[in-house]
Amino acid sequence: MENKIRFNFQGQTFEIDVPNVEEPKENKMWELSYKTAKNGISDFADMTDNYKDLFKRYEPKITSSNKSVSEESAKDFKNICDGVAGRPLNAGELKTIILHCQKKDPKMKINKYGHLFGRRTGKSFCSSAIFSCSCLT
Repeated sequence: MENKIRFNFQGQTFEIDVPNVEEPKENKMWELSYKTAKNGISDFADMTDNYKDLFKRYEPKITSSNKSVSEESAKDFKNICDGVAGRPLNAGELKTIILHCQKKDPKMKINKYGHLFGRRTGKSFCSSAIFSCSCLT
């Protein structure tokens, strides 16, 4: 479909073809590479402590030598993590959550989908290492 503009200039009528203008494309800079879900928990809330408490509760049963107990508790842990995320987590996201929960003092925040973002400010490396050094006192 061609758009034409018709106008009068000094007593003469001119007609100009106007090319079709495309809609501006959306900026995908802030688009997430994974699906999100709305369940009352912010997509970028720091869930590190919540996941650590949850993992500590299930860890003895998950690492049990009894295969049926460990499989059942692993399923329960995954179901609860899926509930927190609001969607099923894939294996990579669940693995990241478990590895992050096993760290004593994680430096990164983890969101409800198991993705790392930002630095934690609670117990940072600087405050615990530099100011507790005995040579400064």
